[in-house]
Formats: sequence, C-alpha cells, structure tokens
Amino acid sequence: MLYTKKEAEQWLGMTVFEMWVHIISILLFTVLVALKVENIWPVSWWTVFIPLFTGVGMIAYFSVIVFIRLFLEHDFKTAGFRVLWSALLLTLIFLFEYLLCQKLAADSIPQGHYSQVMSPLFVLPIVLGIRACVSSN
Repeated sequence: MLYTKKEAEQWLGMTVFEMWVHIISILLFTVLVALKVENIWPVSWWTVFIPLFTGVGMIAYFSVIVFIRLFLEHDFKTAGFRVLWSALLLTLIFLFEYLLCQKLAADSIPQGHYSQVMSPLFVLPIVLGIRACVSSN
C-alpha cells in the first residue's frame, strides 16, 4: 500500500525536504558501503558513515530554522511540538548510526551485542505508531 505525500508527512512528522535529505544520504552511504566492502576504496567505517551523520545534522539545522520561524510567528504550540518530535526522531536515528559505526569499526574488539545497536530501531516504530494514532484523530 502506497501512502500519499500528505499521509507520509503527517505520520512521519517530516517535510518532503527532510525525506529527500534522508534518501540522498542513504543512497550515498550505500555506494560508500559497497566500495568499502569490495575493497575498492579502503577507508574507515567512520568515513563511510559521513553521509548519514551529515544528513542528520542538516535535518537538525533545518528543524531549528523551522522552530525559530514558527516561534517568531507566535505559533508556540506547533513550534514546541515540532522541535520535540524532530529531536526525538533525530536522536534515535543518530544513536543507531553511531552505535552501528562504533560496532563495525571495532571488529577486532567485541563490544556488546547487535541487540544493543538495534535498540533505537526497536523504539522508533513504537514512537511512529503512537504518532500515527494521535494524528489520525
């Protein structure tokens, strides 16, 4: 089932610009992972994850700009809700990316389990489900 643009914006709490930034950063990350895994470009995992970290940083910057604009328009409730929602999503996404990169970079020294790395992704669908239920009213 495909969702409309309006439904995706409402359920994810993101604008189309934010979705495109995520898509482009994931695409660049995928290319860099392929190059690293095939030993075409021997770099560290931290270098491979730069597009993902940059994407999250750009969206955080965009969210701050939107917060300031909404605040200046005296739409305090929307501004507060939007900045808290963006901060929660970006924190979960960044935490997952950071833990995964840390786990992959330390292949010789085992640090924790992958369940610890995936724990932000376990929380993300729950948070999105709550948002979907609240926004459908």
